[in-house]
Amino acid sequence: MNGNEFSVVPLEVIQDKRLTLEQVRVLVALFSFRNKTTNTVWPSRAAIAERTCVHPSNISEATTALAKLGWLTKEGLGGFSKSTRYTLTTPDLELKTIAESATVAESATRGIADSATRAIAESATRTEQSIEQSNEQSNLSSASLPPCPHESLIDLYAKNLAALPQPRKSLWRSGKNEAAMRARWRWVMTECYETGERAGTRMATTAAEGLAWFDRYFTYVSKSDFLTGRNDKFSACDLGWLVKADNFAKVLSGNYENKGAA
Repeated sequence: MNGNEFSVVPLEVIQDKRLTLEQVRVLVALFSFRNKTTNTVWPSRAAIAERTCVHPSNISEATTALAKLGWLTKEGLGGFSKSTRYTLTTPDLELKTIAESATVAESATRGIADSATRAIAESATRTEQSIEQSNEQSNLSSASLPPCPHESLIDLYAKNLAALPQPRKSLWRSGKNEAAMRARWRWVMTECYETGERAGTRMATTAAEGLAWFDRYFTYVSKSDFLTGRNDKFSACDLGWLVKADNFAKVLSGNYENKGAA
């Protein structure tokens, strides 16, 4: 995200005391994808993570919490062309405050001992969950992931997109394209499906599964008249363009599908 980009958000975002810092960052990022005519956006979790510096594995939890708080609704099964769609809304904080105040008043009548016990139990549960989540992320980040198979990925690109400009393997490992490819490979090896039958499971856990994922990715790209230059509106992309973070996120969000495609 460059220094010229900005996000227009409702004032209620900073007035809502229920929001955590991470939820605010994710919410502001979602508003940054909005245009003037719609409140529905469909960025991938990779794109949201890119703008927030929040780990992709935490994006789903944050958006689910935002939905419960009335800031958005979620729909869609995810995937190459069916990314989760978020419809942004603004909750009525005045009504929320009245409802919460009534709840507090009611709970006060239940006795100090009962309230204290419940608070301690809830605090212990949150602490335990936080520790488990931190351990899980730590284990994943320290795990020995399969190294990025640059040459095999270049071969898959050539197989599916032979008509596009082809990179020279001898030069690929000497520039920023190598780092971008490695980052996208790590994303596939660590990212989890957000919804659907495989929700919560990683997209790939072995090198073979990772290569199969990229094979499907390049096949998906090959069907786009825009990305392949078949509609004369774009000079056609190349492998370096396809693994750049912003472009990768837009492709997965379905931005370049043929008009009227299912």
